[in-house]
Parts: sequence; C-alpha cells; structure tokens
Amino acid sequence: MYAVGGHDGWSYLNTVERWDPQARQWNYVASMSTPRSTMGVTALNGKLFAVGGRDGSSCLRSMECFDPHTNKWSMCAPMSKRRGGVGVATYNNFLYAVGGHDAPASNHCSRLSDCVERSVNAPDTQSRCLTTIRI
Repeated sequence: MYAVGGHDGWSYLNTVERWDPQARQWNYVASMSTPRSTMGVTALNGKLFAVGGRDGSSCLRSMECFDPHTNKWSMCAPMSKRRGGVGVATYNNFLYAVGGHDAPASNHCSRLSDCVERSVNAPDTQSRCLTTIRI
C-alpha cells in the first residue's frame, strides 16, 4: 500500500510512502519529480502510476511511473488533457484516465465527464511507460 503525494494544508507534496506490514510502519521511498495532489494512482505490470492531478498552480497532463525494484520514478508520455481529480483504472493491460477537471473543480465548465483516455504500450521498452491516446 502506498501514500502518494497530496497536500498538507500548506504545500503540494511529491513524497511517497509505502506500508511495511511486517514492521507495521510507513517508510519513505523515492519522491516523484512533480508535487501532485488530486491525482489518480493505479498499478500496472508491477509499477505504480501517478496520473495528472494539481501542482498548486494548474492541473497536470503529466504521468509518472514508479518501479519498486529500482526505487525510481520515470516520466511517461503525457495525457492529451490536463486532469485534476482524475479517476484511473487498469483493464486488459491498458491504463484508463476518466473524468476530472482542467481548472478549479468549482468551475462547472471545466469538468471532463465525457472524456476518457486509454494508454498503449510505448515503444520505449526500457522504461515500459505508457503513451496516452484519446478514445
């Protein structure tokens, strides 16, 4: 189980913690390159993906993936839309980004309720990150 990014009331966070059930404690792992709150997080092929969110000034298109074996984050190809409050899920080896908003959530015109993006495997087999396409 991971706790990824967030907001502590003062700052947007890039820190990541992993629960160690044997030691019954949280331990820090490598930090993301981008502070994020309201992002979507999911696992695919043994990696953890942090998708979209907010960095304190705007919603993000970027996506990062964490490899727990190397304790490193890698940037992935961005989504086509900026998405804060995005829902993410995996199915059949694809990552889906659903909904969210591209401005403050209170702005009803900024909602992306009819917009879904699906990832495809990137040609870069070294990073095994994803490229996002609009469907």
